[in-house]
Amino acid sequence: MMIESLEVRNFRCFRELSLSGLKRINIVVGENASGKTALLEAIFLTVIDSPSVTLRYKAQRGMGEQIQIGLRRDLYEALWKDMFFNLDQDKEIYVSLRGPRSNRSVTISYSKESLSLPLGELPVDS
Repeated sequence: MMIESLEVRNFRCFRELSLSGLKRINIVVGENASGKTALLEAIFLTVIDSPSVTLRYKAQRGMGEQIQIGLRRDLYEALWKDMFFNLDQDKEIYVSLRGPRSNRSVTISYSKESLSLPLGELPVDS
């Protein structure tokens, strides 16, 4: 997928980011800890059709041993917490990619009433 524009809200170090006029080849440069990897992770999060991408991010950052997976809401939210800008899970993450042939977007947010995890054919509620 060629990306012509990118919009990111409340993801990692980006409260709000909008890039347009992107071409077939783009070079991202910057100081250490300036958001280069976070920018790529936002793109991957939108392109990969699986929440397992969060586990890959943690493993790549050397945090694989700290992952706890369970059906409790607090364990599930802990998987995503470091992806929210300022760790604020009350605001939704939104990433949108626009290209000449297709558009993709992803939203991550929580409902205070319940949590549904689509695992396989049937959702699991907790």
